[in-house]
Amino acid sequence: MVPTGCRYTLNEFFSGRYLSIGMKGEDVLNLQRFLYLICEHTHEISGVIVSGEYDSLTEQSIKYLQKKF
Repeated sequence: MVPTGCRYTLNEFFSGRYLSIGMKGEDVLNLQRFLYLICEHTHEISGVIVSGEYDSLTEQSIKYLQKKF
């Protein structure tokens, strides 16, 4: 479940593709932008570096959100 304040961007940022650690590109960049928005709205995840590379910080943020929502 996506936080209410972030639902308006869901279709824009969710590409429907499988992403994993080590991947790079526009899809990862969009995912990180979405995570950044969630962080700004909820302050519950530690944040993410919007770099376009799926790194351990991105993975940590995803896992936290999967547990919570």
